[in-house]
Amino acid sequence: MFGFEFLFAAGLLAIPLAGLPVLLHMLYRRKSPIVPFSTLRFIKSSIQHTAARKKVQRWLLLSCRVLLLLLLIWAIAQPVKRLATDWMGKSTSTVAAIVVDTSYSMMLRDRPIITTTAEQILGDTSAAPAAQSADARVLLIKASDAVESLLRDQLLRARVAIYKSKPADQPERFELATTIQKNWRQLEPQPAPVPLADRVDAAVEALKHQDADQKYLIVISDLQSREFPRSIPDLPDCKTILIDLHPAQTRAASITSLQTEPGQPRPGVACSVAVNVAGRANEPRAATLIVSAPENPTAVLVQPNLPMAKFSGGGHDTLRTPLALPAQPWLLLNAALQGDDDLAWAGKRTQLVHIPPPMITAIWPSEHANHLADTIVNCALDPFGGSHAAWPIVMRPAGPIKGDEQLIVANLTQWPAGADSRKLLDFARHGGTLMLFIQPGLDETWAQVAKPDQTSLLELLPALPQPITENGPYRLSIQRPADLLFSDITPPATGKDNQPTPEQFVQTAGGRVMLNRMVGFAAPQDNAVTTILAAASTNAAAQSKAVFHGVLFRKTIGTGQVYIWATLAIPLYTNLPAFELFPPMMVNASLRSQAQSAAANVEIGQRLTLPAQDAPGQTALDVTPPNGQTYRVKLTTDATGARFISEPTDVPGLYVWKTTADKFLAFGNVQLPAAEADLRYRSAEEVVTAGPTVLVAKSLEDLNQSMQKLSEPEAHWSAPIALVMFLLCLEALMGSMSKLWKPQWPKILGGTQSAAAALH
Repeated sequence: MFGFEFLFAAGLLAIPLAGLPVLLHMLYRRKSPIVPFSTLRFIKSSIQHTAARKKVQRWLLLSCRVLLLLLLIWAIAQPVKRLATDWMGKSTSTVAAIVVDTSYSMMLRDRPIITTTAEQILGDTSAAPAAQSADARVLLIKASDAVESLLRDQLLRARVAIYKSKPADQPERFELATTIQKNWRQLEPQPAPVPLADRVDAAVEALKHQDADQKYLIVISDLQSREFPRSIPDLPDCKTILIDLHPAQTRAASITSLQTEPGQPRPGVACSVAVNVAGRANEPRAATLIVSAPENPTAVLVQPNLPMAKFSGGGHDTLRTPLALPAQPWLLLNAALQGDDDLAWAGKRTQLVHIPPPMITAIWPSEHANHLADTIVNCALDPFGGSHAAWPIVMRPAGPIKGDEQLIVANLTQWPAGADSRKLLDFARHGGTLMLFIQPGLDETWAQVAKPDQTSLLELLPALPQPITENGPYRLSIQRPADLLFSDITPPATGKDNQPTPEQFVQTAGGRVMLNRMVGFAAPQDNAVTTILAAASTNAAAQSKAVFHGVLFRKTIGTGQVYIWATLAIPLYTNLPAFELFPPMMVNASLRSQAQSAAANVEIGQRLTLPAQDAPGQTALDVTPPNGQTYRVKLTTDATGARFISEPTDVPGLYVWKTTADKFLAFGNVQLPAAEADLRYRSAEEVVTAGPTVLVAKSLEDLNQSMQKLSEPEAHWSAPIALVMFLLCLEALMGSMSKLWKPQWPKILGGTQSAAAALH
């Protein structure tokens, strides 16, 4: 009736009793008495007015009593209304997409909230254990149990698709819940290459193409901020269930990164180690750092002291300590936080450091060589002439390129042509470091270079060569004073407190370099190109425009890198050879590229890469993961270079590269994702918009209770009972004021007692 249901529907049979006042009114209606009176002339008009007013009041009072009884019967029948959005109700067809967070942050152990009893406060050890509001289980296990329970109960007859943090090789399909149950296994942590919000979008798109009476989007996550950079969209034709598993209280500090400064240490040169730590504000934590050999990680070689981590308001701190690395080619840094944490794996992190042997370096032979430029470059790269055993560079005598060099310097007095341009390009693509000094004036001859050679050279050069319109001389400006090339340069001791920082010293020192002539390049448009040094004309006209032209560029090609100087380092063109920063810049350029250094340390799910330069002459290598299941990798050569690329890593730890003849080549270090270790959560209100089709729960038990509560009929008794009380008061007021309804008892019942009095 009217969209309502009644818990006591039999009470509605009493509705005819609502007509009882009408019946009593008809039976006991009082006739007007006849009273002898001398004349009606003076009250005739008064009687007519009073009779009309009494008639209206009588019908109002009668209606009030009928409505009072009707509402009283309605309230006794207990009207209820079932929600239109009945959750998990019966339906002919139901589909559901379950998006479950399987990232490594879900390995957090849910710490129970302990309620201390009075007996424990008073020291009564015989008292019962403290009550716990949550069991101390891993969040991922809770999520797995929740999915299994939904498949077994609420979604038993539904078609379900399960979306995990890592996209599957094939698009997810909707299958019967019973079919999924047969093959169900406990969820395991996975790398999360995309935010979980992307997986939610994929599930929503799949639901749009499903034909069903009821559609459900179920998201189970700890709501990490990185997983939800945006909210879940409103779904008018779908019901959304969000199970928010992030605990109310956690005790988890983590190491988010571990690295050496500089990123690629050199043999015999001290460096420092930076450990970035995240944790709860105002909760200091102690950390340890151990240096060991990858072959035997438990044998400690060096153990420097780290300062105490004192987290700021943002919950982050960086711990630095100087470190003299042992004289070994491969080292493993292992940082760990002391104490027990809810996210156990995040409290430690490793970093693999490779200190390569001295880099074999050669000067590119040329028929038109500038011997002065070759000599200056040779002295800058190795001022000791090979007598210093710990020097990171070994200079080869002038002669043909043998193919095992890691660094080649070319003083170009003319553009390389034919096979030479392709050899230089292939050398960089295979992981080598190439350094080009270009003689001023070659930019004016660019149009004379053959088109195939131009194509090869443009892959090496920062941009298209073009003459400079401003006249020299040009003053040098250092664009990136914090670049790797200046990593070991510190200002000389002056004895003053206001000593400049290394960056300030480098920037100031750069202004002393003058160039008479230089090669011009168009503005670089390639993201792989970095401008390190630039120069502007010193004449008055050019100074007003402050037009800077690149002098030194770095370009990444495949796994190698190219340094391009826009001049020859000879006194005819520049005073660069006398510049005190020139030799250390040349030596630092010989360091392995950032791409090569980063390739040895990746996160789980990514691929390890080894430049072909590190495995000369090899076309296939063997990779051995920590679990010992060796597999073979073939050489990959494409536009980005030549390198060996492993399969996607699925086990953290040390991987070993070997030749097919079982000769060791290199290590690789696979770690768990650092971003998952920095626990930053979003509230459920930020992820979903509240509404009648959205349900938020903290656990599976909470979800079941909420659905049961929403499925129960909603009582609508209050309004009828309130109206009954109001009408009772109104009836009493009208009855006492009007005295209109005083029916006489029939004479057969005896007396003239009014019906109202008899009722009372």
